[in-house]
Amino acid sequence: MQRTTQRKTVERRQRVISYVTIKKEVVQCEPVYVSFGEVVKMHRLKRGWTQTDLAEKIGLSRTSITNIEIGRQRVLLSDLFDFAKAFGVTPKSIFSALQQQQ
Repeated sequence: MQRTTQRKTVERRQRVISYVTIKKEVVQCEPVYVSFGEVVKMHRLKRGWTQTDLAEKIGLSRTSITNIEIGRQRVLLSDLFDFAKAFGVTPKSIFSALQQQQ
């Protein structure tokens, strides 16, 4: 049995695609910010909130919450109070959790 292949030539505009490989490094802040992010994530998950839910309650973007949780973004002192209010805890309890993390 002999097979024959027919090829159909279609004129198309050729598109040149180039790929650039970027090596991503996760840049982290000081260890206290990493610990704070872990505490934030723990409280968020305990309440069953998504990062978007928390972002809306705090007034930050979801991307900021992501960066805070992985320790890539520094947090202002006023933000600490906003997180405490959203979680229904005192800022002191967040500091206590930070001390336990370190």
